Amino acid sequence: MLGGEASGISTYEADTIDTFDIGHALGVVAEGINQSKLRASKGNKRDSKATRGSLIIPVNCLPKTTRYEFTPQNNLNFYPANHRHFDLDIKDSEELAITILNGIRNQTIKSTFIANDKKYNVNYRLMWAITYSHCLKMFGALNHSKPPTSWANGKDLTASEQIETLQYVAKG
Repeated sequence: MLGGEASGISTYEADTIDTFDIGHALGVVAEGINQSKLRASKGNKRDSKATRGSLIIPVNCLPKTTRYEFTPQNNLNFYPANHRHFDLDIKDSEELAITILNGIRNQTIKSTFIANDKKYNVNYRLMWAITYSHCLKMFGALNHSKPPTSWANGKDLTASEQIETLQYVAKG
């Protein structure tokens, strides 16, 4: 998992360790929106067996050798998460792995598995609904045919496609 240390890891700021925190939900959506099978235009629902794992790691738990940099430009396809996007620069992947395992054991780092099936207690669609609610508060009414002027296009997804996908998955 940490073998690609030269490329760094993308992360999103969350102010709490609550899995329902808006920072966590924005990160889940920013990562998930890149899945083409979620697009409303494809007419496909997310596979109920497609499970994602997520870690909520407080910055003060990161090893001293881990550096992070605010990089909104690297959140390529979900504009509302831009102001929370950071890239981690990992100097010692073994140290980070030990930190993560110790943090999970002492419960300073929370692991979350997100899926549509009933096997998991956190629903993927709920993260999208939390994000959708936040976006309504930030931008007002969302119409994918006429996105808010303050919502920017992504690298691969227009503002319209981002909003349409957000609405499609949040509504389930």
